[in-house]
Amino acid sequence: MERTPEFPWGWFGVGFTSSLREGRALAATVNGHELAIYRGASGALTALDAHCPHLGAHMGHGGTVEGDELRCHFHGFCFDAEGRCTRTGYGGRVPPKARVRAYPVMDFGGVLAVWWHPEGHEPVWTPSFPDREGWSEPRTDLWTFAGRPQEIAENSVDLGHLSVVHGYGAPAVVGDVHFEGPVLRATIRFRRPLPVYGRRGPSVSVTAHITQHGVGLASVESLTEELGIETRFVVSSASVDASQVALRTSVLARSLRHHPRLRALAPLLPTRALDALLMRSLHASFAGDVAQDVPIWSHKRALELPCIAEGDGPLGRYRSWARQFYRGARTRLAVVGDRAGDEESSR
Repeated sequence: MERTPEFPWGWFGVGFTSSLREGRALAATVNGHELAIYRGASGALTALDAHCPHLGAHMGHGGTVEGDELRCHFHGFCFDAEGRCTRTGYGGRVPPKARVRAYPVMDFGGVLAVWWHPEGHEPVWTPSFPDREGWSEPRTDLWTFAGRPQEIAENSVDLGHLSVVHGYGAPAVVGDVHFEGPVLRATIRFRRPLPVYGRRGPSVSVTAHITQHGVGLASVESLTEELGIETRFVVSSASVDASQVALRTSVLARSLRHHPRLRALAPLLPTRALDALLMRSLHASFAGDVAQDVPIWSHKRALELPCIAEGDGPLGRYRSWARQFYRGARTRLAVVGDRAGDEESSR
């Protein structure tokens, strides 16, 4: 049975902070709604409905920033961070209906994350991102394809695909998966070939701490145990419309100056050069993994009654948890080999 499309609520990645230009608005889309995002003179981020209520100009394509306000490039109407029109380009009275919707927005590890709720409710939680001191600048990628955020987020607990699709060895959940309201936390351990200049190197142990904020935003803290390499991955998605999803990823690594053992392997090379080599290899490896997933996401169906099996990991519990981000009633899942999921499906 195929599920009818429905947009979830929560935090969604709609752009990269590096794409913001001084004095200019950035066009973005979340769940079919077009936005204009900008950084004001105070440094604060603002996200507004993109179309000016005067005559409909798209302020993400030409709107300019004046102080902490966004100025429409068509007739000079200006809007503050709350979406109120403060003045027109003519200096006359502001029309009473000259207002646009404002959306909570934040910088999540270099990703512009916007809060969206179909009924306009305020955020019920705010994601936090660890301190970036001593970490590289992120390397980013964007994929747009047929899909939805829930399918992407499901990979965080889908143990079966780690070995079948990506060739990871012995993937396993460490401890339990914690479902804390709108946040999912899990630790997964596996073995994988070490990427060395685009080639498969020796197998190493990796421990990944995953924090999933709703179905649209996730951070992964990863440690390659044999070498002590620390990496961070940000995985964010947003529905462009009822059938298309935009997936944005970024990769960061802790500088090798924090790893004396690795630094000793190439003492004559400057740390900056080593960091650049590390980032190039990590980025290529992570992007390669995502590139393996995208064709599957693009062509799979969102089944309401999947045949979940032993070895899948806690998929039943994940899907029960994900139901909270939709307004409509959801069909209970038939789950095999997942006690919590079985209990949920029998209620």
